[in-house]
Amino acid sequence: METPADAMYSILSEIKTISNDNIENYLEKLLKIGNTLARRIFGSVTCEKEYFILKETVYILQSAISYFFIKALEKQKQQDFVSCLAYASYAAGINAVLVTKFLPILQRHITFNNSKEEMEYIQRINSWLEQEINRLILKARENISKHENVKIEQRISKTIKTMISLATNATGDVRNLAVILCKKFPAGDFKQARRLYEYVRDEITYIQDPCNVEEVQSPEVTLKLRAGDCDDKAVLLAALLLSIGFETCFFIADTNNDGYPDHVYVGVHLPNAPEIYKPLPRKILDDGRDLHNWIPLDPTCEDSDFGVIPLDDVGILQYIPIVPIEK
Repeated sequence: METPADAMYSILSEIKTISNDNIENYLEKLLKIGNTLARRIFGSVTCEKEYFILKETVYILQSAISYFFIKALEKQKQQDFVSCLAYASYAAGINAVLVTKFLPILQRHITFNNSKEEMEYIQRINSWLEQEINRLILKARENISKHENVKIEQRISKTIKTMISLATNATGDVRNLAVILCKKFPAGDFKQARRLYEYVRDEITYIQDPCNVEEVQSPEVTLKLRAGDCDDKAVLLAALLLSIGFETCFFIADTNNDGYPDHVYVGVHLPNAPEIYKPLPRKILDDGRDLHNWIPLDPTCEDSDFGVIPLDDVGILQYIPIVPIEK
C-alpha cells in the first residue's frame, strides 16, 4: 500500500508536470489533484501510530467546532445575531470537513483502536454539535430577518408621515391648479378626481430617487420640476385631491410578492362613482376594511387609467388615510 510519503511524492511530481502542459489543462489537473489528495493520503493509514495521529486531528477539529459554537452562543446571548451567524457558520464549515473527510476514514480504520466506544463517543459529540449549530444558524437568520423588517417598517413609517405632512400642508398654488383643472366639472364629481389623476400621470415625468436614498418632494417642487418618483407623484395627486375636498388615502403595495412594501399610490373615496371605476368590489384588508368605494389611482403607470389597478399593484398591504398629523 502506498505510504503517505509516496502519496506526497507522486502528487508533487504531478504538480511539477503542470508547467510543461498547455495552459488549458492547468485547471483540470489542479482540480484532479485537489479531489484525490485527501483520499490518497488518508487511504494510506497503515499503522496504529498513523491512526492515532488522524484521531488526534479529529479531536482538534471538534475542539475548533466547539469553540466557534460557544462563541456563537455568546453572541446570541448578547443579541448580536450577525456575529452569531458568522461564528455558527465557521463551526458548520469545519464540521462539514470533519464529517465528509475525517470521520469516514477514522471509521474505516477503527481496527487500530482497541474499542469502538471511543469512536461512538466522537460521533455522539459530533451529532449533537451539528444539530445545535444548525439550530443556531436558523435562529440567527430568523432574528436578522426580524431586525431588518423592523428597520424597513420604521423607514416606511417615517416616509409616510413625511408624505402626509407634505400633502396636507400644500400652498395655495396647488389648490389654484386643482381649481383650474376641475372647474368645468360639478363639485365632488368623480370627473374632477379623474382629471387630476390624468394630469399627474401625463404631465409629471417619472424619475427615480438617487440610489439608496429616499427623498420626498413637496407638491410645489414636483410641479416646478414636473418630475418625481412614485412618492412624489402620490403626494402631488393627494394634495390636489385634498385641496378641493376629496377624501384620500395612500395604498402601500408589494409589487414583487416578496412580503415587503415597495410602492405607494393614492386612493380616493368616491361612493357615487360608476361601478365600472371600482376595481375592488370584494377587497377586504386584514383589519376588515372594505375598499369597495375607494378608487385606486397610480399615476406612475402611463398605461393605466382611472380606477384601473396595474397588475404589479394588486398586492395592497396597507391603507393609510391622509389626515393632518397632530404636532
